[in-house]
Amino acid sequence: MINNNVPVKTPYVRTSRSFPTELKELSREIDRTYIDIAAAINLRTVGVFTSNVPSITGNTYSTSGSVRQSLRQIYTFGAIAASASATISSAPLCFNPSN
Repeated sequence: MINNNVPVKTPYVRTSRSFPTELKELSREIDRTYIDIAAAINLRTVGVFTSNVPSITGNTYSTSGSVRQSLRQIYTFGAIAASASATISSAPLCFNPSN
């Protein structure tokens, strides 16, 4: 039995499920199973760490009512001496996930 009263839900894929024998109910349960699996997978943070190219993390945030994808990009630079500073380019980020 699944407890739906848990205040914080985490992405979780059930390891077992009972499927009905009647075709109409089975079809509904398979649809529900697919949606549950897709939702659990899509809620997880993607663990891809790319250099010099942004990648979609799988996380979302909202600003002014619109939901946006978060991106991750790694910048590599050499050692920085004590009390020195480094500047990372703040060029505008243009990312088209369809490319």
